[in-house]
Amino acid sequence: MSPLASFGTDGHNAHTQPDGTYHYHGNPQALFDQSGTVASPVIGFAADGFPIFGSYINDNNMVREVASSYQLRSGARPSGANNPGGSYDGTFVDDDEYVTGLGDLDECNGMMRGGVYGYYIVNSYPWVLACFKGLVNESFSKGSAGPPPNLDKPKATH
Repeated sequence: MSPLASFGTDGHNAHTQPDGTYHYHGNPQALFDQSGTVASPVIGFAADGFPIFGSYINDNNMVREVASSYQLRSGARPSGANNPGGSYDGTFVDDDEYVTGLGDLDECNGMMRGGVYGYYIVNSYPWVLACFKGLVNESFSKGSAGPPPNLDKPKATH
């Protein structure tokens, strides 16, 4: 989703795979109220069955946007064989790091609210899910090898 990666999503932060599957990588603009005046509803379900909510929660009668616990690393990436080098700028998955307690959300971009675990949409990395908290249903597998890897954002190798 980094603008530096020329990712190629549409105005709803989605695109199609070569097989025609349309899917989101960021805030699906039309699926929930973007004004920040109402708490967001469930907008979908992840492959592990947990709900995915929009960006806004009712926090003690105040509607507010949830905050990710990821931040852009500072400094420079490793360079040399199998490493991209350059400054951390959001181009690669490894450019961001999870910091416990930095925001509202856990390492998978979810949290418990009202006794229900769910993932939340944010307007920065990881945008939707960073991992799965539960077991992915095998119906999401395109073969016997399990669910497909996230191939949409380049991953630096270290």
